Amino acid sequence: MVSGETARPSPGPIQPMKLSARLCLILATAFGIGCLPARTWTSTDGSKTFEATFKSYNEALKQVTVTLPNGRSITFSINKLSEEDRVFLAEEASKLAKAGANREGAEQFAQSDIGKAMKKMQILDGSRFATHTFEAVPEFFILYYSASW
Repeated sequence: MVSGETARPSPGPIQPMKLSARLCLILATAFGIGCLPARTWTSTDGSKTFEATFKSYNEALKQVTVTLPNGRSITFSINKLSEEDRVFLAEEASKLAKAGANREGAEQFAQSDIGKAMKKMQILDGSRFATHTFEAVPEFFILYYSASW
């Protein structure tokens, strides 16, 4: 070492790894971290339980479809489920109905004059611009105007 130089610490045996967001997403999916949480479903009499992820609910037929941990989907009547599970299904049906109404309203809004003008807008998606689509009717608008001369 030459006089006046400061010693730099040597890198350890483990170098820091830089992971891209895409690689992290792939790893999270591979290990099941990004999956919807499974819930414990209980029979009407409370004697049997099983783990599964909620997939869909047909309110007219009173049937629920769930996905088991092995990936197999099963559909059965809600009459086989506990009251707590039925309440959960009613809440989920309400959420799905609201989401459907929001989509319908968003489609109607997209056909209005303002909606057509806003269809030309783009959003920044990572490092590139992408076409914007409405998922719900906007509750308010913020208008920003800038000019330079």
